[in-house]
Amino acid sequence: MANEAEALVERLLSIMGGERSKESPFLRCCVGDKTFKYIVQRLKYRLDHIVEIERKNERKQRKSVDSLPLTIEQRQELLENHDEFIKYLEPHLGLDYEDSLKEQLTRQVGDCRSFRDIQFQLSNCHAHACSFLEQVLSSTGEPITIVRVDAHKDTKPSFENVTNSGNYLSQVLLNPKFKGKIKRVIDIGGLPFCSPLRFSFQDIPFIGTGAFSLPEVLEPSVIDIDLDGCEVGFRLDDFNEDRSGGHIYQHSSFEYYNQNNIKTHPTFLARMLKTQVKNPLAVSVALERGFRNRLFWYRIEHDFLEELGK
Repeated sequence: MANEAEALVERLLSIMGGERSKESPFLRCCVGDKTFKYIVQRLKYRLDHIVEIERKNERKQRKSVDSLPLTIEQRQELLENHDEFIKYLEPHLGLDYEDSLKEQLTRQVGDCRSFRDIQFQLSNCHAHACSFLEQVLSSTGEPITIVRVDAHKDTKPSFENVTNSGNYLSQVLLNPKFKGKIKRVIDIGGLPFCSPLRFSFQDIPFIGTGAFSLPEVLEPSVIDIDLDGCEVGFRLDDFNEDRSGGHIYQHSSFEYYNQNNIKTHPTFLARMLKTQVKNPLAVSVALERGFRNRLFWYRIEHDFLEELGK
């Protein structure tokens, strides 16, 4: 594999969550190819060397403060917040999933098909999914289904001048160019055991569901993943202090609260997608690290992509 591709992988996997614009990097390859395997390999390295990696990340974070237009007092306050964040983070690096989450792997699923050789995109910013979806929709003759995993809906009631990670889906659905080309949207997010909820957006049927209830999808489909869909967040004790680098939960029962933040095992999620989505055309994955639990960044990314590529 070319050094250029390796360098792009390293750049993507080094993102701390602050790069949210469409100008942030993205990578395209095929599921299971050399580049894809390199991504999984480098995530495994980060997981195995997480203390070293995170100390390097924090040195970079502290150094970046010097480039910000801040007063001395503001800079000092930000550095103190960084130090407080690390005080909670570092003793728990390498935290594993709770046992109840691992029990999802014992659930019976159907026959998993291979997703190898289908189109794949990796980015941090979810806004890149917009052009990816547009490309797939433009290249197919029949209506397709969008199967998405996300803790957020990423839709606005009207078309907007600027596409971002919070409106990219409605930018596609509201585009008259794709009228009649989207059969339905299946939205998996938050809790894995949600009962299906049916509604519509611009006359396009939506099914909101959990991973356990993902229906069989026979028609051609594109899979759109934001890995925060494995989590449920927004607790009052979220320690994020308005910076890049994700969040953790600052609580007396630290391990329980942070483990309990992860609701869908990423390996189980990948298995369900490979079982239920029968005709996948492409897969896009957004890391969106700024909105995810910092303790589980590499573990979730590695486990999901490793299973996806099998």
